[in-house]
Amino acid sequence: DTQYNININTAFVNAGLITLDKKGGVSEWKVNANSCDGSTHIFLHDPNDKVTRTIVENILYALKAKSGAGIEEVFNRGQARDMGLDGNFDYILEGQKGYYFTNKYEGELITPITSEQAEKGERYLAVHGYLPDKQGNQTFLVACGPGIKEGTVISSGNLVDIGPTIGEMLGIHMKNTDGRVMKEIFTVGD
Repeated sequence: DTQYNININTAFVNAGLITLDKKGGVSEWKVNANSCDGSTHIFLHDPNDKVTRTIVENILYALKAKSGAGIEEVFNRGQARDMGLDGNFDYILEGQKGYYFTNKYEGELITPITSEQAEKGERYLAVHGYLPDKQGNQTFLVACGPGIKEGTVISSGNLVDIGPTIGEMLGIHMKNTDGRVMKEIFTVGD
């Protein structure tokens, strides 16, 4: 459940790293965040701009250290790659429990989520996008039908196993994937 939005781009606007036009759109940027809900990707316009990189890192680590800012962790590109995350981002921020990121450029850094906003679809009370090993963020897969063992429980698995497993259900044998077919759910081959 979420109670707060982190509008991280507002920190970059306030630091002069993003310039907005009269309508609130971005006219120039040196850094920009793109929300993935529970996490956000931070992009530097010029990854070789050491001055901007230093300013951005100072902002990110100061916010991480600030109580109530909602940032649990800051990962640089190398750290993210070590966790298996890939992309052209420069940093990833992980939100604390109860917080998620937006792409807003104006307003306060942290804004509470009201039930009225949620009812109007303006904000969400639950989101995805957090690290998968975060306590309480595990998910499940339910499968039933011909060829599926009734009552089978697999205590743990990986998200990358879903594609090959569903492919197997459909008769598509996926080769060269990161995941595995969860054969233990099938009756064939018992």
